[in-house]
Amino acid sequence: MNEVHKLLAFSDTESKEFHDGDWYSLWKDDALAAEWEVCDLLYGFIRVLKPSLVFESGTGIGHTTKALILGCVANLKGRVVTCETDRDKVEQAQKFLGEFPNVEILNIPAATSLDLHQADFIFSDSSYESRVEEWDVVKPGALFVVHDICASPAVARFVKEHRGLSLAKGRGVGILLKE
Repeated sequence: MNEVHKLLAFSDTESKEFHDGDWYSLWKDDALAAEWEVCDLLYGFIRVLKPSLVFESGTGIGHTTKALILGCVANLKGRVVTCETDRDKVEQAQKFLGEFPNVEILNIPAATSLDLHQADFIFSDSSYESRVEEWDVVKPGALFVVHDICASPAVARFVKEHRGLSLAKGRGVGILLKE
């Protein structure tokens, strides 16, 4: 179990189940949560890029949010703002992430948040339709990582049209740099 997995507080049993091929066994409470490897990738991006402001759309109950937060904590730098429109998930995320002071969980559509306009790093895992709206307001120089490119042809097309990098494994991740 690596450093991120330990920090995310998953047991060895959960890790074994996950790595034996059942992607969703780890997220028994949220089958739509991003894969374990996506959390690793996000944590790595935050550690390397050291952004001052990290923005996430589609908090769910906070699994990827926690990886983003922990990257900022390890860097001794950065704040995470995350948006979720489902009130029940916001409440679950607040409980799950309650001990972290460097996170703000908003119950609003991501594209309406001024933080999105200022973020250095964005992870977009909101509704497929919202991702284009989010991209439109991202500042130049920001890294925009989008989830589910393999689950949505429209999202995959969006990444390709914007000359992004497609990692088409699992549910897939697209990586774009706003020019």
